[in-house]
Amino acid sequence: MGGAVEEDEPSFYAMEEEEGRGRFLVASQRLASGLCILICPAVAKSLSDAFLESHCSSCCRPAGGDCCSGCSKIKFCPDCSTDANVDVLLHRYECSSFKQLFQSSDFKIEESRTLRLMLRLLVLRSLEAGRVSLSDTSEGDEAGPSFPSFQDAVECLCNNTPVMPEELLARFSHIVKQARYLLPSECRISVEEGIELLARAYCNAHELINPDGSDQDLGFGLFPLACFFNHSCTPNCTWCVGDDGQLEIRTTRVVEEGEELSISYCDLYEERRRRRSTLQKNFFFTCECKRCKLDPSWRRQEQLLSSWKCRKGCEGMMLPPPLLDAGGGDNAKKRKRGREDGGKEERKKEEKEEQEQEGRAGRRLVC
Repeated sequence: MGGAVEEDEPSFYAMEEEEGRGRFLVASQRLASGLCILICPAVAKSLSDAFLESHCSSCCRPAGGDCCSGCSKIKFCPDCSTDANVDVLLHRYECSSFKQLFQSSDFKIEESRTLRLMLRLLVLRSLEAGRVSLSDTSEGDEAGPSFPSFQDAVECLCNNTPVMPEELLARFSHIVKQARYLLPSECRISVEEGIELLARAYCNAHELINPDGSDQDLGFGLFPLACFFNHSCTPNCTWCVGDDGQLEIRTTRVVEEGEELSISYCDLYEERRRRRSTLQKNFFFTCECKRCKLDPSWRRQEQLLSSWKCRKGCEGMMLPPPLLDAGGGDNAKKRKRGREDGGKEERKKEEKEEQEQEGRAGRRLVC
């Protein structure tokens, strides 16, 4: 494996921008396969409620001991429980809000991680604007702790509110109103600004995948530079959360200089229709990569993802009719002939066959 590069030492990548696409990252040199090209700390992260009392809210590793004495929910492991840890310092300011969130009968929500991420972002915003001071910081340290920059990390992200469904925006509005109620006046934000903030975070947050290899989704976080890795169904990079809670991105193959760096936003083992549906629902775009456009080099692989192995011992695959007919074939020719001949009976027969095929999709064999 190659060495890693911190966020402030971008020697493996360069930022580019195109009209209509926005900003993205490209390789600034030829990159070997398996090279760690980025280690990125989170500007804010939020564990799911199910893991709050069992995992550290800073490094995301399992943690024993007691939870915070104030809110009785947040936990930090011994390695992270220091005054030098910005997560600890920020939580001291958030603690009273969290206590009210979890202990007040006014709040009945199934999952609070989005609301808690919103609270953290608003505290950072107020801290950067000078409206909040953290009295628990070390007085003897002239430089003080280095807090994440709200301006650099959030306001530079794309705002997708124009293409988001009304139901989602209504949910954002409800979360913003809850945050306004929980936070002191110096941290509050207008409902319109809050919706835009959540919209930026919604499309750019990364899941906190359990670093123990179990592939558990522990929560999500905003990792500034990692947000500029665009999606591809044939990505040249992959990512994971390290033992220290930082996001690590590595190449999965050799990447040539000038080639765009990409990761996957969805499950690559899903077939094309489901991948596109997931991307449209969660990220509001339709993927037009070679794989999704059924380029000849990917057609066979896509067929295999939508097939079952033949049980007759012929080593063939059973494919649903839409994939069999994607490139033309006997059925397509029959439909064309039926239209040309104008035979009503023939068309009725073909329609009946197609309905039967849809009801038992996958029973036709390709060997």
